[in-house]
Amino acid sequence: MLAIQTTALDHLMSDPVAKRIGDAENVSSHPRDLLTLAQLYGSLQKAIWSELGSGRDIAPMRRNLQREHLKRIVNVLLHSGNATLADQRSLQRDNAIALKASIQRALASDRLSAASRAHLRESAATLDDALRANLVRVAA
Repeated sequence: MLAIQTTALDHLMSDPVAKRIGDAENVSSHPRDLLTLAQLYGSLQKAIWSELGSGRDIAPMRRNLQREHLKRIVNVLLHSGNATLADQRSLQRDNAIALKASIQRALASDRLSAASRAHLRESAATLDDALRANLVRVAA
C-alpha cells in the first residue's frame, strides 16, 4: 500500500506537474476554474494529516504516509532543482509552517499513543530543521 501511495505522491508533488498546473493558469481564459498549486498541496496535506484536526491517534500505515509526505516537502525546501517553480517552493514553505503549527496543537491531545506522539515530535523537529536550513540548489 505504501508503494502505491508514494508513487502517487511522487507524481502529484513533482516538478513537471507543478509546471503543467502553472502553465495552465497562465494560458486559460478561465483560470479561476482550474486546480491551483495551492489547492493541490493544501488538499494533499489536509487529507494526509487529517488526524491532526480530529485528535485521533495515528495508525502505523498513516504515520508511514505522513513521513513520505514530509520527505517530499523537505526535499522541495532544501534541494530545489532548476525545474522547481518559485511558487512551488514558497507554497510548500507556507504549508510546512502550517503543518508544524498543527502538529504542535495535536501534541496537546491526551489521546495519542506513545508511537504517534514520537512520530509527531520527530515530524515537528524535521520541519523545524528544514525551515531553518539554507536551500541547496541542485541541477535538474
